[in-house]
Amino acid sequence: NIAAELAPLLGESIPTAWARLRDAVNLRHRHPILWQATLAGVVPTWQARSVAQACAELGVDADLVSTRPPPRSAAAAGA
Repeated sequence: NIAAELAPLLGESIPTAWARLRDAVNLRHRHPILWQATLAGVVPTWQARSVAQACAELGVDADLVSTRPPPRSAAAAGA
């Protein structure tokens, strides 16, 4: 299985490798904006994983909130 192959490459246990895989898939599919920010180096990996773990048990309605870009503030809009 993939976790058994990944674990020695990361120097981690198989359950830890599974957790990393689960978080990566969660981020990629349920939190695409956060995923892109993580890939771009804007958000540290540990923070993105924390969000994925915190939201893992939430339903689809929560995904709709987390996949929308944040609203622009009046200051950011130049008002």
